[in-house]
This record gives sequence, C-alpha cells and structure tokens, in this order.
Amino acid sequence: MLWLYATFAAESIASATTMFVALLLFLQLGLAWPAATLLAASLLGVRIVKPLMARQHPSPCALCACLAMAEWGMALAMAALGVALVRGRGCMPVAAAMLMAVSLLCSWHETLSQVLYARCLSPSRQRYWRMAVYVCSMGAMVATYGLTLLGVGSLQVLHHQSAHAVTDAWGTAMLIVASLMALLALGSTASWLRTNTWPDVCSNQTLKVSSQRAGSRTVSASVLSLLLLLPQSLLFFSRVLFLWAPVAQGGLGCPLPWIGMAQGTIGVVAFAAGLYAGQWQTSHLGRRRWLSGRRAERRILMAMVAATAVSPAVYLVMTCHPPASLVLLCCATSVAQLSFGYSLNVVSMLWPGLSDAPLMSASRCLGRPAIAAAVAMPAALSGWAVQLLGFRHFFVADTLSALVTCVAAWTAWRAYTPKIQIQ
Repeated sequence: MLWLYATFAAESIASATTMFVALLLFLQLGLAWPAATLLAASLLGVRIVKPLMARQHPSPCALCACLAMAEWGMALAMAALGVALVRGRGCMPVAAAMLMAVSLLCSWHETLSQVLYARCLSPSRQRYWRMAVYVCSMGAMVATYGLTLLGVGSLQVLHHQSAHAVTDAWGTAMLIVASLMALLALGSTASWLRTNTWPDVCSNQTLKVSSQRAGSRTVSASVLSLLLLLPQSLLFFSRVLFLWAPVAQGGLGCPLPWIGMAQGTIGVVAFAAGLYAGQWQTSHLGRRRWLSGRRAERRILMAMVAATAVSPAVYLVMTCHPPASLVLLCCATSVAQLSFGYSLNVVSMLWPGLSDAPLMSASRCLGRPAIAAAVAMPAALSGWAVQLLGFRHFFVADTLSALVTCVAAWTAWRAYTPKIQIQ
C-alpha cells in the first residue's frame, strides 16, 4: 500500500506549496501586500475548476497513469521555478506561472486520487486506512510548510552577504521540494506498471464524485460558505502578513524560521487536531447519546461558530501584547490554528455535500470548489484591508465579522438541517 502514502503525500506537498509557502515567496520577491495576497488567492481560486476535471476513468491503470503524469508535471514545474529563482531572471512572472501550473495539476491530482481511493479500496479497507492516510497527508504538509521555511531562513542567514541571497535560498528550497516530488512520482509510476498485481481492485464501474459535480448547488454552497467562513477567510493570509511584517508596520517581524516553526509546524499540527475533532463530532451525530437530538446539533454548531471568532481574537491580543519568545508565539498560534481548523467544520455540518469524501485533510477541506471560492475572495482583499486599516483595527473587524457567521449559521440551521440527514 505504499502507493497510497505516496499519492496523498505528493498531493499535500503541492497543496502546502501553493496555499501557504507561495505567499511568503511573493513577499520576499518584493510584491506589495495587496498584490501578494491577490496573487496567492488566485492560486487557491484555481480549485474552483475541479468540477470540470471530474471525468470518467475506465480502469485503475488509467487512473494511475494520470496520477503519475500529474505528479511528474508538478515536479517539473517546481524544478523550473527553482532554476528560475537561482538564475534570478524574470523571477516574478516565472514564479507566478509555475505555481499556477502546480495548483492546476494539484487540483487534477486531488480529483484522480479521490476516485482511485474509492474504486481500489473496499469500504472496510477505506475505514482501516483512513487515519493512516490522514496522518501521512498532514505529515507531508508539516514537512513542506515548516521545513521549507526553516531551510530558506537558514540559507538566507548563511548567504546574507550575497546580493542574491533571497532568490538563491528559495531556488534551492524549490529544487529540493521538486526532487522529493520526483521520488514520489517515481513511486506512482512503479505502481502504474504493476497495477495488475493489486488484489483488491474493485469493479470498473464509473464512480461519480457527487461533491465535485454539484452543478447548480455550487453557487448556493459558495454563498453559504462565504458567510460562514468570513472571519477565517480574512485571516487566511493576514495572519502570515502579521508574523512577517516589520515591527514598524505593526507586525511582529518574525524571521522565516520562526514562522516555519510557529505557523508551519506547530500550527499545522494544531490545525489538523481541530479539523479532526470537528469532523469526529459531525460524523458521530446521532450515534452517541450526548450527540443525539437537535439540542446537541445546536450546541456543536454554536461551538463551531464561536471558534470562528477565537482565531482573529488571538492575533488581536498579539497586536497589544507581542509574544516575547518563540515558545509564547507557538502557544498563541497553536490556539488560533486549533480553533481555525475546528471552525471549518461548520460548513460541513450545515451542508454535508461539501464534505462527503472519506478523507478530509487540510488540503482537501480547503480544496473543495465551494470552500475555495468562498475563501479566495476575502483572502485576496485582506492585504489591501490590512494596509488600509492596520493590523489592530483589521483584527478587530475580523473578530466582529463572526457576527455575520452567527446569523448565517442560525438561519441555515433552521432552514436546512430539518431537511438534511447529517451523517
């Protein structure tokens, strides 16, 4: 079952690169905050086209071949990005183009891997491997997000006397990530060549991925997700801006290794814990005595809505009382990330069709077309809003926007949940 780990690890590496690492790359290449958040949000918004990628695949062999091509494509795009950064010629256009190609290929890869997982593993084996694959995906994301920033920051310190220290460090990091992606692609290619030896391949019936073929429901789901995730969408990029921005501009002025440790390592682990806790609660509604009945549903829903205000409130506190050490910074960001991950489940509770996949890791949750569309729009404007209001007033407004989430959640709960059977 090594193909399973390799497939989802490659997907998480590409998702972490385009969702999180790309923003810091754009900032260090000299883009202004509004332009950097707009360009980074466009990489996330590419996930909207995933319904167009859900097509019929006649056999597991064809699925493996497409997965291998997607992974080799992502590896080549990252390698081209690394070479362009090291040479320092036209870095920004090439970086944007290569990262956009990685995001498109990652969206295709997510669709293919979901179909392959559902077709090549029986339901009992899916339940057995679910947690293992979840941990593997989150581990790959931690390694990419956290270790990449740690490595880039260390290389920049090592070559601080060079005029091209920033581009050389990022180029070296992207080449290392591309090499890792190539190794995983080699594993997928080997699995494709030995597909006929799989003992548990299911029938070749066409699998319909309902959540990605929602049709007209996608618009309604996007609007609902926009209202429910408004505080988290505004915080998606602004939290990184706050950690990276100099103290003179209202930020914390953290070096890249600190951001990698607090946001990319400890923060991602806390995010995964919060996301999984919310998923467990929503999946066990009606199956436990304390999770049965409308009162239990309302209690969990209100807890998730309240969690949407906790994350921006933590960053608001840090604007007034900046953490004095890396340990305090990690503690604060872990609380914010824990509530961030937990609150994302408010969408799946009110709209179960958005989260019907058996694997809801961080990349897959944010990669849903409706959720990606809802998060991308406010996130794109967050850089402009921070520049206009300043970090403290922005986080105050972000915390108060949880009132919009509360009204939308209460209205949706009364309108939809009597007609929806929450699984």
